Amino acid sequence: MRTVRGLALILALLGKLVTAQEKPAANSDEKLLTIQEAEAIGVRNNPQITVGKLRALQAREFVREARSALMPEMNLSVTGVDSNPGSRIAAGSLTNPILFPRAAAGATVNQLITDFGHTSNLVSSTQFHAKAEDQNALERSRTLFLRWMKRSTTRWRRTHCCKWRRIR
Repeated sequence: MRTVRGLALILALLGKLVTAQEKPAANSDEKLLTIQEAEAIGVRNNPQITVGKLRALQAREFVREARSALMPEMNLSVTGVDSNPGSRIAAGSLTNPILFPRAAAGATVNQLITDFGHTSNLVSSTQFHAKAEDQNALERSRTLFLRWMKRSTTRWRRTHCCKWRRIR
């Protein structure tokens, strides 16, 4: 269904191109579309091509996610307790006989030293997947263009070849 819409859009743009070229431009502001510009507009507005590009973008983000395991991880933590003088209950439970106000802070840094190649294999796998999605997006746009060309040439043959046969 989406393919039909995309191809209908391309055909509508090409039809507008043909009618625009037949009529002289009344305004100097009007711009006539070339076939390449009409194809570019149709490809840019086709939802299947947009989906392919978004899948390729998603795959490239998975590469960044897998590569992040090789980077250091840093955490900061801060905690504190304030108590009333002479109280024995803190945060709803019975604790030490004497509570003192206190505060603490800490930091931890983790760096992956080795995981026996698991992370590097995961990164290379996601890179191959991203390249495959790029190729899928390119193949999708070329396939849609070839389908459109096949349909348009078939329609041209039906209209023009039949006229030629009748004349003969």
